[in-house]
Amino acid sequence: MTPGQADSFRGLGDAERMRGSWADARANYLRAREIYEDLGDRCGQAGVMWGLAEVARTQGRHADARELFEPALTMYEQLGDRRGCGDALWGLGNVALSTGRYEDGADAFARARSIYEQLGDRQGQAQALRGVADIERNRDRPAEAYDNYKSALAIYEEIGDLRGQAQSLRGIGHLERLDGRYDQARDAFTRARDLSARIGDRRGEADMLRGLADVERLLGRTAEARDAFTRAASVHRELGNQGGLAFALRGLGDTECADGRPAEARAAYEEARGIFERIGNRRGLAAVLRGLADLAPHAAEARQAYTEALGIYEELGAGTSAAECRDRLAALGE
Repeated sequence: MTPGQADSFRGLGDAERMRGSWADARANYLRAREIYEDLGDRCGQAGVMWGLAEVARTQGRHADARELFEPALTMYEQLGDRRGCGDALWGLGNVALSTGRYEDGADAFARARSIYEQLGDRQGQAQALRGVADIERNRDRPAEAYDNYKSALAIYEEIGDLRGQAQSLRGIGHLERLDGRYDQARDAFTRARDLSARIGDRRGEADMLRGLADVERLLGRTAEARDAFTRAASVHRELGNQGGLAFALRGLGDTECADGRPAEARAAYEEARGIFERIGNRRGLAAVLRGLADLAPHAAEARQAYTEALGIYEELGAGTSAAECRDRLAALGE
């Protein structure tokens, strides 16, 4: 086997990963890694390790992703590959974000951004800015999140990165929704969905559909929300994207709850809860616990769920969400 064959398999892996065909991506990366190992090509091995880590991360296998990003970072450091170091740090930042380790995530994104700035890598800088924005949004710091999303979006538009534009618009859409600006949220999610469709990003389309479904739910259009959440969940399930599936199920649970269908709501919440616990997404778990608390038939059961959710929000530093839980607990009384 030759270096060219290994590079071809790696390139196929990259293409399949970007399309969301993660099983095919993983198979091609593994074939490339075997050749690189036989050739003693450490640079190739590091690149394939990063690709395998990204597949694991996007599927919600965060522990597996971390176990691949960390040695990839070490290998890139030994090779003196600064761009590789930045990419590995960006990946570790995203794993930390998804598992609620926001301080670790912020540090990884800051280190990645510094490297990208030194290299003049505009796309990398935008990725790091978007990562920081995601962390600030999850910390309930909307102003800081919005500024970083807008900065990332401007760079992505400048360099013509449609995927990056879609992901930044998605973040902005969430912030607009949380602030009650539903028309602006719908516009952001719609633009993001259309961009995802243009590049064939099915996972992205499903994520944006979930954002649109949340807007419909908050506007009281539960039938439209239910349909959109169900379609988003179906795509994420097909792709094997556990995190996306869990968030779609949580949204479906919220919709069923709003529509007075407690049995259906509980079923959606419980499935989402199992996934969030399995992949280690603490923020998602807290949101589901709040939903289950709202459905609890007895005050003691509701109090237990709200208390557990409150503990998670306090641990994550999500001040607004924690305050909302305290208000619910106060309303329950002793």
